[in-house]
Amino acid sequence: MVSHSNVSISSLLIRAFVAFALFISLQTSAATTLTASVDRNPVMERESFVLKIEVNDSVNTNDLDLSQLQKTGFIVGRTATGSQTQIINGTIQKSTTWSVVLVAKSAGNYTIPSFSVQGASSQPINVEVVKTSTANNTRNESIFIQNNIETNELYVQQSIKLTTKLFISPQVDLQSGSLSEPKLEGAFIQQQGKDKDTSEIVNGIRYRVIERIYTITPQSSGKFSLESPTFNGDVITNSRRRSSFSSFTQSKPVTAFGEDFSIDVKPIPTNYTGVWLPSSIVQLNEEWSPNKATFEVGEPITRTITLTALNVNEEQLPEIKGNYPSNVKVYPDQSSTYSAVRQNALVSQRTNIEAIVANAPGTYTFPEIKINWFNTKTKRQEVAILPAKIIKVTGNSTVSVPLDTAPSDAMPSSSGDKVNECQCEQAATRLNEHNNELSHWLILLSGWMAFILSVIVSLYYRRKKGSHSHADKNNSEVASSVSNFDMKAFKRACLSHQKHVVSNFLNQWITIQFAGCTSYDEAKPLMSRELVEAIDELNEARFSNTKKDWKGETLWQAIKSAGVSSEESDLNSELPPLN
Repeated sequence: MVSHSNVSISSLLIRAFVAFALFISLQTSAATTLTASVDRNPVMERESFVLKIEVNDSVNTNDLDLSQLQKTGFIVGRTATGSQTQIINGTIQKSTTWSVVLVAKSAGNYTIPSFSVQGASSQPINVEVVKTSTANNTRNESIFIQNNIETNELYVQQSIKLTTKLFISPQVDLQSGSLSEPKLEGAFIQQQGKDKDTSEIVNGIRYRVIERIYTITPQSSGKFSLESPTFNGDVITNSRRRSSFSSFTQSKPVTAFGEDFSIDVKPIPTNYTGVWLPSSIVQLNEEWSPNKATFEVGEPITRTITLTALNVNEEQLPEIKGNYPSNVKVYPDQSSTYSAVRQNALVSQRTNIEAIVANAPGTYTFPEIKINWFNTKTKRQEVAILPAKIIKVTGNSTVSVPLDTAPSDAMPSSSGDKVNECQCEQAATRLNEHNNELSHWLILLSGWMAFILSVIVSLYYRRKKGSHSHADKNNSEVASSVSNFDMKAFKRACLSHQKHVVSNFLNQWITIQFAGCTSYDEAKPLMSRELVEAIDELNEARFSNTKKDWKGETLWQAIKSAGVSSEESDLNSELPPLN
């Protein structure tokens, strides 16, 4: 017999199970709904608004296809997504939201299409966009962009400047943001310099202004549309939702863009000849170091040629090629390019540096150099000209002529006497170099008499301590009196492996750096082991019959370790001068 209490318990369990099953059934059978709404309607043209799409369930945010918005005529900005789960009076509520920033460029009637997720669909939304009632210079938006372009008519590969200003109202609490590049089909676009952070007063309100400059270089001709940069960001808005514990803030996505431009890119004129170089100004300049008209045989000369052009990218500057007379050896350095915005114009430069050594006395004419270019202002071809240069070289060609650069008529004519004559010439070269060093010492000695006592004391202490240092205060004062030594040219000669040119520089450097020493042998005890080995390697390459290859990097590093002038210490940070 079953007791009455057991029946009651079984009945209660059955009823609880049925209630739970009914609850689950109601939860699972609740219809999935999808709603779409906008935060304002109507809206003004070029004013951003937010489209909010919400589904009453937890779904993958990638399940919603937003690509249809690209066909509506709106500019689609940032999209923020979120999901939420709440329990209210025992009921579980889930939701997934998408917030999309939209902007209309012009007034009119627009339709936001229907969206679908997991069988649920939203209703289309008609949006009315009205014309703005204020001009751009009196606008009252919290965030907006103003663009300014130099010209909308240009030639292919001509660079123009686009200035973009992002205005941010003081009433806006900007949390984050980014500014995209402008867009032009098939064009080279580059930001110039860093952003400029200033302020401007617009319609009685002081705005924070972020200014950015772009250079735009079309690579093909035709008619194009230059699209404005777009700003996408998040601003903080105070939430009206409060609890008994705290209040919190929320962020809102914003989008802003400026005016687009129609530009006409013209092709290269059919009558133009030469490398295409469209610019408003092109100049050729040169510098000679030392700057004089008469040189000695074997004396190194540094020639710096600079090509400067406005409103053209540095990559478009052509190579500079010069013609040189016979009996002149040229050691070119690698050319360098540079560009920057100066005085609201893009200035580009190409610099060529060459070391020149004359092998024989005489009068040398360096022919003029011509660069064709197209004047974008006058619409005609012009020529930038570097005038011819005439120099005079004096001295005995047998004194300083490097063996590997001697003229053909100075070489032995008989193969049987070739070795003996070569050895004699090497011995004569060594003797002449020693005589030059001695003469140079005698000239400098008269200027050093006032310092001789302090120099001797300094040398005594350095030998006693076995120090490799060779640049104390007194020696620096002596070295500074020799103002005609070109440390930059010395470095270029080392790094371009010009062993005979380096030898001439090295003799001068030793007499300056090691005060009181007139030759390598005298200064050798004061030098570091690395410097001595590097100089011995240079001499072996110069005078060896095997014509051993020589690389100057090791010598230059040893010289830098020994100490170089303050002029050399600024070489790496020096920018090419803008003419």
